[in-house]
Amino acid sequence: MKKILMIVAMLVGSISALQAMDVTEQVGQRFVDFSLYDINGEIVESDVHRKDKIVVMKIGQLSCPICSEVLSTLGKIDKEYQKKGVAFIDVTFDEDVSELKKHADEYDVDFPTLIDGNGDLATYYDINPIPVTIFASKEGKIIRYVIGRLSEEEIRNTLDEALK
Repeated sequence: MKKILMIVAMLVGSISALQAMDVTEQVGQRFVDFSLYDINGEIVESDVHRKDKIVVMKIGQLSCPICSEVLSTLGKIDKEYQKKGVAFIDVTFDEDVSELKKHADEYDVDFPTLIDGNGDLATYYDINPIPVTIFASKEGKIIRYVIGRLSEEEIRNTLDEALK
């Protein structure tokens, strides 16, 4: 009986990891501005990057398959939505620049990958588990904060609504 309960608990945990979970407590909070190094060694200031734009920021790491899946989806739509006034940012805890560059190329990422090696941004946003995708308005307020997997349709719907 214990084995069955453990298996059921593991399956329930696995199923919930497959779906996005909106964290409504973050909605309406201020999107914090930050400075982080990108994978080319340049400092990126978020306030400059997001000026008069909607921001989509994915936070995760290379060892997380769902993080890569979300990044892949963002890589598919970023060029289309950048033209509409959306800024995309990928924040990672990883510090291996060569692996991060390969990862960005693999997922056709045409937006900054920033390194949060100390986890300062993750601490600020109380990120656990990963990935977390944060959508912020042009006014700098969080309009959606999602833990886990996001489909292309969910991302598009969120952005289309924010662009109205």
